[in-house]
Amino acid sequence: YAKVFFMTNNLENIKDFCLNDGGNVKMLADIDPKDLLILENYGRQLIEYNDYKGAINIFTLLMRIDQWNGDYFYSLGHCYKEMGEKKEAIFCFGRSGIINSHDPRSAFYSAQIFIEMEKKDLAIEAYKSVLAICKTYKKWGSYQTKSIEALMKLEEQE
Repeated sequence: YAKVFFMTNNLENIKDFCLNDGGNVKMLADIDPKDLLILENYGRQLIEYNDYKGAINIFTLLMRIDQWNGDYFYSLGHCYKEMGEKKEAIFCFGRSGIINSHDPRSAFYSAQIFIEMEKKDLAIEAYKSVLAICKTYKKWGSYQTKSIEALMKLEEQE
């Protein structure tokens, strides 16, 4: 499939495939998933050693190869959050939450950032999203508990 695009040398077809049809570079270039996993593991190691700038470089590369991998966006959001880059973190967590709608972590950490940004209404909505996800996916119970506690704390502040 990828070879057909590159052999036709029609950049409009490639652009349409990537932007309009949900394709990505990973599909076009026929990249081995093992290679991506090696890079992802390296990026996670960088996070473990608090090298967030290095991890951002790795996960940005991975995200550009496969923009439909929510874990890449989540990892980018985590790095940006740790570096205090709130707007970038919110963007990445938002993309991650859309792609991995079964995972409440992006909404949870977005809520924390919204509190730091003094956007209480958005924080409440994000925590409610966490609760909705946790209602369906029981394995995230600790995020449910933390979100309930955070919502109660926010209500006390009113």
